[in-house]
Amino acid sequence: MASFLKGAPASTTYFVASKCHSDVFAALEGRDARLWHIGDSHPAGVPTACSITLTAMSLFRMMGWRRFRTFGWDGCYMDGRDHAVSQPHSGQDVTVEVGDQEFRTTTTWACEAQDAVNQLSFADYEVEVMGGGMIGAILAMKGLAHVG
Repeated sequence: MASFLKGAPASTTYFVASKCHSDVFAALEGRDARLWHIGDSHPAGVPTACSITLTAMSLFRMMGWRRFRTFGWDGCYMDGRDHAVSQPHSGQDVTVEVGDQEFRTTTTWACEAQDAVNQLSFADYEVEVMGGGMIGAILAMKGLAHVG
């Protein structure tokens, strides 16, 4: 993550979990980096979910925001790639059908999509999933998010 932040824009506010490696904080030196705690490691922390995207929505909801636009939250292989930056992941590869679309994904990402459905079914905020993918397709089909 620290190498991904090399040359990060100075005009951005960065919300960094306290459990991140110290190299992440060093990479953001001189920038507006705000520390937050995940619930499993701090009594006043943000409730955790199965993905950082869902956890971040909880954090930002606690801060008062009610509209979220996500980028890269596809939950599937797109153009043969599994992440913007190559990294290992867990779960077996599977195919999930959403309406008339098929998505090559993993069992882990399929669980994340189910957790998104569960969390957003009770949410008091709006979500827009940019760029398509399995998670956006599932949430749009259930009327829980817009796809942009």
